[in-house]
Amino acid sequence: MLTLQEIALVGATLHPMTGEGPRVAHLLVEGGTLRIVEELPELPESTRVIEGAGLHVLPGLVDAAAAHHPEHDALYTAAGVTTVRSTGAELALGLAARRPEARDAVPGPRLWWGGPMMAAQTAPPGPQWPIISGNPEGAASQVEGLVAELARAGEELDGLVCDETLAADSWGAVLGAAEAVGLPLWGPVPPGGTFADAVTAGQRGILGLGPVAGENRLDEVSPQQLGEAARAAAGTPGVAIVPLLGIVHRALNDHPANAPELSLLTLELADAWEADRARYAAQVTGDLRSRLEAIHRSQLELVRLLLEEGAEVLPGSGAPAPWLLPGRSLIEEMARWQEAGIPASRVLRAATRDANRALWGQDSLAGTLQNGAPADLVLVHKDPTEDVAHLRDPEAVVVRGRWLGREDLRARLQALQDAQAAALAAPTAPLEGDLPPL
Repeated sequence: MLTLQEIALVGATLHPMTGEGPRVAHLLVEGGTLRIVEELPELPESTRVIEGAGLHVLPGLVDAAAAHHPEHDALYTAAGVTTVRSTGAELALGLAARRPEARDAVPGPRLWWGGPMMAAQTAPPGPQWPIISGNPEGAASQVEGLVAELARAGEELDGLVCDETLAADSWGAVLGAAEAVGLPLWGPVPPGGTFADAVTAGQRGILGLGPVAGENRLDEVSPQQLGEAARAAAGTPGVAIVPLLGIVHRALNDHPANAPELSLLTLELADAWEADRARYAAQVTGDLRSRLEAIHRSQLELVRLLLEEGAEVLPGSGAPAPWLLPGRSLIEEMARWQEAGIPASRVLRAATRDANRALWGQDSLAGTLQNGAPADLVLVHKDPTEDVAHLRDPEAVVVRGRWLGREDLRARLQALQDAQAAALAAPTAPLEGDLPPL
């Protein structure tokens, strides 16, 4: 468990994300929660007092869609991401990763965990829980069996997650089973399903903008059609939309060979990223590039319209899909929202207060700077409500009450890089000792 620290941040500019504007005040971290005061009380001798003049403080960020891996904890923390909604993990690995001792090791972000992805039996091997396709009753019983088995082991899920390979009938059965056991379902809408189907069936979170656009092709859609789609989606409260703009945008970027970020990844991931880099360079040209650029422009406009109409929209990175680095890619996703004309302050609210409420309930104080809120913080030198790019390279991050200064964050990144380098060298290291007899 983390050793909770008593911290007094004196005279910093606080961005509470409650609808109130910024103000200069003193922020106390006590027992892992926040207390905000105008006058400093007498502090215990053990309190770590930090001069906050010139620092901007906001709640830790939430990545609403990432395939969390424990080895990426340092990357998330270094970017100020203190909560991740995991899009699926192999059952045993996910259970191990969410335990307090695992979360506190780096420390890493708090996890919203939906277990393995509910997927078709024919889905490629990975973090899936194969669901019987064409048999809704069997699909429902599999979900109920998973939840019951976890309960017997003293474990529970925060929700359920699915992928796009589910057949429509199995998807509907999974939604019904999720509702029956009181768990929200997040994921894409499978082929054959529509945004309206997901809303009617009670899906809590939808990944991607395709279902929102409906029958409209995003590379050909008109402004009028985008407006109609945004109004229709905004008229269905209780459904969160995670656009995942980076999934398309990454193919439009030039990625250098042997990019520095590859040194922070496992060999398997680095190879996948390099393969996609070569594929983008070879294929994303001419008409395909023009089409992807049109899709991206429509996505930006649709996100802007959705928020303008009052829809619940949350930023998620899609990391660690190729060229979406955990942590950093969430900041890049937020920057794309700002590029769409959404004010930085609104983008920040979506990534803090709104995302936490979507995950933990409307009464949650997480994602705000209020008395009693969890002590998850990001501290930067420039005002992030003017430009979310100011979130890059934070001065400090507080994770569940533990202060990590810039040097602490960089040391953890260096340790990750060293560990990946050692793992890369291990397969080629000479064997030591005598060979066993044949």
